[in-house]
Amino acid sequence: MTSTPAADFTGDLTTLLRGDGGALQSQFDLYEQLRADAPVIDLGDDIIVSRHADVRAVLGDTETFSSARDRTIYGGGPVSTLSDEQRAKLYELADFESGWMNDTDDPVHAGLRDVVQFAFTPRRIAAMRDLIQSFVDELLMPADERGAIELIEELAFPLPLNAVCAILGIGRERNADIRAWSDELATAFDTGHTNLDAAYAAYTNFRGLVSEIVAEKRSSGDSTDLFGALLNSNPNGTRLTEKQLTGMLVLMLFAGHETTTNLIGNSVIALLRNPTELERLRSNPSLAAGAVHEFLRHNGSVQSVRRVARRNGVVAGHPVAQGRSVRLLLAAANRDEAVFTDPDRLDIQRANAAQHVGLGYGIHRCLGAWLARMETEIAVTTLVTRYPGMKLLAPVEFKPTFTMHGPKRLHLSLR
Repeated sequence: MTSTPAADFTGDLTTLLRGDGGALQSQFDLYEQLRADAPVIDLGDDIIVSRHADVRAVLGDTETFSSARDRTIYGGGPVSTLSDEQRAKLYELADFESGWMNDTDDPVHAGLRDVVQFAFTPRRIAAMRDLIQSFVDELLMPADERGAIELIEELAFPLPLNAVCAILGIGRERNADIRAWSDELATAFDTGHTNLDAAYAAYTNFRGLVSEIVAEKRSSGDSTDLFGALLNSNPNGTRLTEKQLTGMLVLMLFAGHETTTNLIGNSVIALLRNPTELERLRSNPSLAAGAVHEFLRHNGSVQSVRRVARRNGVVAGHPVAQGRSVRLLLAAANRDEAVFTDPDRLDIQRANAAQHVGLGYGIHRCLGAWLARMETEIAVTTLVTRYPGMKLLAPVEFKPTFTMHGPKRLHLSLR
């Protein structure tokens, strides 16, 4: 911990964490200053950590730092102002959300991961490649005719939704419903349930959908898709409850979908701003898999995650009392010059790009990382090889959110 006063950075950090558009255009300058002068800052609500080694240390120390969060928060005001019916909705939602795998600790987390992990077989993953390519080709057909595309709405958003629904065996006719329900739960997640009634309705609808699918799978005995595999017991004889299945579905649709949408957008922006690297990828598409790791390092989808101290601990010499919230700046860690040479430069052949923490680290490394990387690899490679004249048509506008980071819209000319 350096002697530089935290107050030197609190104003800029607070503005950035609010998702201010101007601050989001220059966040990497602030991250560089933090790493150099104040790698651990106490902002009151959160202790902010920005260096790669310190971020990995916290992520890896699950005995001291918990992934569980308090979901019984109502962002619209005191919980006491809620009616009895609304309070019951809040607590039921909080109970449901607390079971999401990314918000649990061992041994609960290990049990869930063991049940789920066996379903992601190499054969099932490999079979997704042709399906994802077919989705990309289908979504680009209107753009082929127009010679222009709004990338987020026309490709980056629908692609991961189509893919997740396909691997779960959910008909694409439910996409619009799932998108609407996911949006409500995402708002609840970000705002402390200010949309309580709408979020509860979305949760209820998700449970109804899962119940329908469970009944259909049990009736047909079909276990060929991922949902069928999750529904049936794994080799150890354990299986997910219907509540856990619902949580897994919501997590895959919300976290995995939003993350991939942002990653595709951020990756295309990075290439367009670095034409030498774009041309290198266009000339040699086999570099794409490694390039995705560099995209995640250079400007990933998730800028930060939180942990809560289960006991008194220390981060980079800074004491952290039990119960304190620690916010880990993944995006800052991924530009750490102590790990990555010339970290602000995009290099799709960077030898150690995979050391990024853009998809987590340790036991909470994203279970669907393979899918996010594959979707981004196929989408970006298709775009750069099919459209050699691709360029930005308008300045990039990022979403006014900090944690989930990506462009709001991305208008491109393809000719």
